[in-house]
Amino acid sequence: MQKIDIENSFDYLIVGGGIVGLCIAYQLIKRGLSKNIAILEKEPSLGLHTSGRNSGVIHAGLYYQPNTLKADVCVSGAKRLINWITERNLPINRCGKIIVPTKPELDSQLDVLAERGRANGALVEIIDSAQLKELEPEVKTASKRAIWSPNTAVIKPKEVISQLQKELEEMGVKFFFSEKILKANKKKKSVFTNKNNNFNYNYFINCSGLESDKISHLFDIGKKYKIIPFRGSYWEIKNNSNLKLKTNIYPVPDLNVPFLGVHFTPSADKIPKITIGPTATIAFGRQNYNWQKNIEPISTLDNILTLTSQYVQNRGGFRKYVHEQAFLALPHLLIKSAKELVPKIKPENIIISKKVGIRAQLFNKDSMQLENDFIILEENSSFHILNTISPAFTSSFSFADHIINFMKKKIKFVKKSHKKLNAILLSAGFGTRLRPLTLTKPKCLMEINNKSLLELWINHLQKLKADSVLINTHYLDDQVKQFLDKKKFKNINIKEVYEEKLLGTAGTLICNREFFKNSIGLLIHTDNFTKENLNGLIEAHLNKPLHCLLTMLTFNTDDPKSCGILEIDHLGIVNNFHEKKENPPGNLANGAVYVFDYIFLEWIMKNCPNAKDFSTEILPKLMGKIYTWKVNGPYMDIGNLRAYSNAQKIYY
Repeated sequence: MQKIDIENSFDYLIVGGGIVGLCIAYQLIKRGLSKNIAILEKEPSLGLHTSGRNSGVIHAGLYYQPNTLKADVCVSGAKRLINWITERNLPINRCGKIIVPTKPELDSQLDVLAERGRANGALVEIIDSAQLKELEPEVKTASKRAIWSPNTAVIKPKEVISQLQKELEEMGVKFFFSEKILKANKKKKSVFTNKNNNFNYNYFINCSGLESDKISHLFDIGKKYKIIPFRGSYWEIKNNSNLKLKTNIYPVPDLNVPFLGVHFTPSADKIPKITIGPTATIAFGRQNYNWQKNIEPISTLDNILTLTSQYVQNRGGFRKYVHEQAFLALPHLLIKSAKELVPKIKPENIIISKKVGIRAQLFNKDSMQLENDFIILEENSSFHILNTISPAFTSSFSFADHIINFMKKKIKFVKKSHKKLNAILLSAGFGTRLRPLTLTKPKCLMEINNKSLLELWINHLQKLKADSVLINTHYLDDQVKQFLDKKKFKNINIKEVYEEKLLGTAGTLICNREFFKNSIGLLIHTDNFTKENLNGLIEAHLNKPLHCLLTMLTFNTDDPKSCGILEIDHLGIVNNFHEKKENPPGNLANGAVYVFDYIFLEWIMKNCPNAKDFSTEILPKLMGKIYTWKVNGPYMDIGNLRAYSNAQKIYY
């Protein structure tokens, strides 16, 4: 049986603390699907790569072919992100965007873009030269027409990421920094990191951007894909320049390649800075932000050979990209390209920006094409989000919902099996509340419909195909022994253990913990009873959230004052427990039947090795770590004479 580190076990393990990973965690919580989420980030803080180096443009949804994933999530994602930012008073520049053809022959592409935008639900207008001059006097169109996109905006990506991190931490999401995954074990559903940590998961979500192909390959999935990093450099218009621009200015792009060309972007600062870029030049490494650092010679050579083949074969019009965009990092070529949009710009107007980004562009080795759309791969409870290039930041909230919906369709809750089931039937007590009936008979031998509680529970265990049952005895133990000798139950091993002094529920469990080694354990108080099948309880435990140590049977009681009453969250996890209170908050009661693995007993030995009472010394320490399963039919705590009488009527 796999030994699980409960502290590093999560329902959802997200790798990559960029915008997509953060939004998936956010939506999982907001949709009530889980709170037990961890995010692994290989860097010491968030925002050091693609998401934090993003241009900050919130795209309106004009560029993307209708019915593609990008088209489906961009427009709604932009609205949601803008609303989220506005509600938190984060910086935003609602400056709009102008798209102009730099050559007369590109004029027809304006109609294509406008049609795409409208099909995707974006607000888009085709304007003439006079309207363009009114919006942005310095901008030139080669065809006397342009596109105006009023809903395009600019934000500060790092502030969005920081705010998301803050809110997620408040919601209980755990962040682990400087954790780089080295190995993955699909069978055990765990990953191993550079810090010698194992992280266990129910569901694994790979949102690692520049590393996403490598992570997917650890899971033997997506081998036909590789990421080719493209370096995006920026320039800035000097603060003292007379050139003042108010809006985003983009050229009509080549829709065959996933690059938008060099463009002008005003920042979301109070006094906006205007950047020109980004370029799209092959990078010499996935973190090659500085030309002289983080060079990966082997992969770079492989990428150059791949792109050379693309150029020679001219797949997808790649040769045009090389001629028009591949060398724009050279200042004189950048200025030449910028002048096609803003003719008055001069070399003395600009300075190199410190801002540099790397685009995680996905390449398909089978089709020998650059991928344009987002790609989601799935296998064995692991999900891999590849090609999270623009507009991934814009689309983040809607894209996260799409990923979650995709996961819900793919997740199949397969009925799991277990190798061994051992149970303990607690039968040693005096049955004080059932006196005078228990003056001459132990409570476990009290009968319902001519069968003792002990026999009824053993019958339950036989139906569950339990291997062994341990029965602890103390009060009138000779009667229990005689009963067991007489009945001679078949197909189940029964062991009777006498307690010279009552150990308490917890004490009995601790003293007999080796009985549960290498098995699933059942802890049952025999002064309870139900006729309902308990297979669902075992199945619930096998599918419980990984961080939960215990699965508890629950029922609705008509006498909440005499029971342990539970408060559970939307996932069925106990977050509060009220043991026999005068005014308990509800009637969902603890049925005093528990399923556990041996790791639970190890937890007890570490945290409360001297405990005697289970309800008061152990359960309160397990808030947030107890999963529940509610019995469908009648269930009774037969702890007093009235309850015993009612049980006779119900189960007759």
